[in-house]
Amino acid sequence: MKNDTERFGGLIVSKRMKRFRQSGGERIQSRSSVWLSAWFLCVTFLFLCLAPGCAVFDRRNTILVNAVEENMVPENQPSRALMAPIYIPVGLMAGVLDAFIVHPIRMLPRAAEDTSDALWEFSDETGYVTHAGSVVYRAGFSPIFFSLVWLARSAFIGFDDDPVAPGERPEGSYEDLLERRDVQGLRYDLARCDDKTIAVDLLIRTFDEFEDQSLEPGENRFYDSPAFLAVRCLESRDSESVFAFFQARLLAPESAELTWVHDQSIQYFQRHNSPRAARVLMKALIVPGRSREFKMAILRGAIFMNNSDAQQVILDSLSDKSR
Repeated sequence: MKNDTERFGGLIVSKRMKRFRQSGGERIQSRSSVWLSAWFLCVTFLFLCLAPGCAVFDRRNTILVNAVEENMVPENQPSRALMAPIYIPVGLMAGVLDAFIVHPIRMLPRAAEDTSDALWEFSDETGYVTHAGSVVYRAGFSPIFFSLVWLARSAFIGFDDDPVAPGERPEGSYEDLLERRDVQGLRYDLARCDDKTIAVDLLIRTFDEFEDQSLEPGENRFYDSPAFLAVRCLESRDSESVFAFFQARLLAPESAELTWVHDQSIQYFQRHNSPRAARVLMKALIVPGRSREFKMAILRGAIFMNNSDAQQVILDSLSDKSR
């Protein structure tokens, strides 16, 4: 009897130990899954941020980095070199905060507006009955839609319009506004240039006339300038004159330092994603007197080209330079 009792008690203990080990293993496995999921999300977000068209590469989305550049980076050498150990770490930290905290927080209202416009705005085409009957489905899908839009805006889209003073459009054609240098009127039309109503030559003329005013002292948001808005409009066009405009900006020998118009030119050729655009970037890389920052920006634009012929042009050019 004693042996039977001992065997029975040992069986119970062994079963309890087995259950304990199983529960412990499940807890460890659950924790590992959580950490693995968090790691995967972080890596995915970093990959998205490094991909072409990332929102944090747009100066409108990096307010802390802009503040560091405007207030901490000296304009002339050797002060810039002496201050580099200070403003470079601060700038890197500002970039991290912009990418992962400040910019995503700023995109929350935009994501809410997109969700409201896409799922909750009433349309005469659907009708009242359909709109009311789909409330449950729209309510259930809203958190998913909001999350996807918020992630997309945080990683890629950012601000899809430019800050323009509200109000009605001034009278006259765009050329009339340009003749009388009506900045508010120009901003109004330039922010709505997707309809292709503004001719390319007028956009180039706008840049030429307002380029010097796009970086006035104390102007923190230079992208409000007609010159910047005109360049953004030119980026959406596809013509020989537009290609020649950005090529001239990038290959100008007197342009030694990297500026916003060079950034926009590099982005244009990166999106053009063709062997011809790759050749322009490689030519710009060897223009005499270019700064290290300028060359790195060109290389970043070239690296993100995914056209096989363009990639071959880049590889051939870099191999020739290495010989």
